[in-house]
This record gives sequence, structure tokens and C-alpha cells, in this order.
Amino acid sequence: MVEDPLLAALTPEVEWVQIVDSGSLMNEEFRLVSCDVVFAVPPIAANRAARIVIAEVEKLGITRGSSVTVNGLESQPVGRMSGLRVRLPEIVEVEGEDHEHVFVNADLTRLVGLVEEGLGDLGVVWSWRIRDDLASDITIHGRDALAMEERVRQILEPEPAARGMSFERFA
Repeated sequence: MVEDPLLAALTPEVEWVQIVDSGSLMNEEFRLVSCDVVFAVPPIAANRAARIVIAEVEKLGITRGSSVTVNGLESQPVGRMSGLRVRLPEIVEVEGEDHEHVFVNADLTRLVGLVEEGLGDLGVVWSWRIRDDLASDITIHGRDALAMEERVRQILEPEPAARGMSFERFA
């Protein structure tokens, strides 16, 4: 998820950088709990690499409570963004797969478009998914989860496919 943009930011600035390990921890609902990316950089470039990674994760919209740790250096807190997850219990039917083998549903695709258009500068749609065994969801990152929730509620309340929606704020 974050490996490619971080490597792209580091490569022109730090010689001999490479990803040596990465992984994501998911909870029982397959929600991302944490993500680790381990880079190999020459020790002399560790401080510069840490500054680049911190700046890049902030640009990516990492949520509050995240940190960047470089071996030999103190862990640095990062993240200013809040998160909002919109659960959509009415959308449980997988209608097919797209060219990248991602499950699709026309109602969910339409609702994501409405949210993307209506959020303005409050936030950005980070991800969405359809699950045929639970509810579908849309995850949004921005500076103020409460303001995002109010706006999304206004956008989606008139939509029949959003009936029964609920919200979860995080970070």
C-alpha cells in the first residue's frame, strides 16, 4: 500500500535503498491495524531517509497514532489525519470483478463517486470494499472525522442503497 510511493521518494535521494521486508497486520474483520515497511539504507543516510519517509507518509495521509522508526534512531510520531469508515449494510452483493480482480457493485461504485464529489476539501476517499458476508464500507481520511461524518451523512441519506448506514471514527 505505501511501499511504492515511499520507495519512489527515497530512490532519487538515497543511494542503494531497497525494501527488505513489508507486511500488514489485519484484525478479524480484515481491517488494517498496522503496516510495516523495512528499508535497507546505508547507515550514513539514515537521518536523511527518515526525514524523507516522514514527509512522504504525511503527504500520503497517514492517520494519527502512526510512527516512523529507523534502526538506531528514535521512533518519530507521524500522522495528522483522522479516519472515518462508513458501513453500508444494504450492499452485500458482489456483482463481478474488475480488470484487477477487485469485487464490484454498481451501487457501491455510485455511492463512492457521490462521496468523492461531495467531500470537497474535508477529506479523500481512501478505500472501499464490498463483502458479501457482511456490509460494504467506504473509508475516508481527512483532518476532522466529525465534519466528514456530517457531510457524508448529508450526501448519502437520500440514497436507498445507504439505508442503515453507520459510521466509525478512528485515529
